[in-house]
Amino acid sequence: MATKLQMRTVMFVACLALAVTWSNARADEVPLARGEHWTKSTEQVKKAYLIGIANVIQVETAYHAGTPPSDDQRFVPRFAR
Repeated sequence: MATKLQMRTVMFVACLALAVTWSNARADEVPLARGEHWTKSTEQVKKAYLIGIANVIQVETAYHAGTPPSDDQRFVPRFAR
């Protein structure tokens, strides 16, 4: 019984240490997308981006097929604006 409690404590501390380590990610590591990225991108990267956007729209449409949320809660109307 004591060994099981010790193992849980060790696992908790390890998970806590990982959470603290990963929470130190900085916003400056992610570049801000601007128009210059699009103009300097290759045709293949542009196509991949557009396919990704199309996939997001298809997934959202399929996910909310039965009970669609309001336009304020959906990605497609916000993206169109």
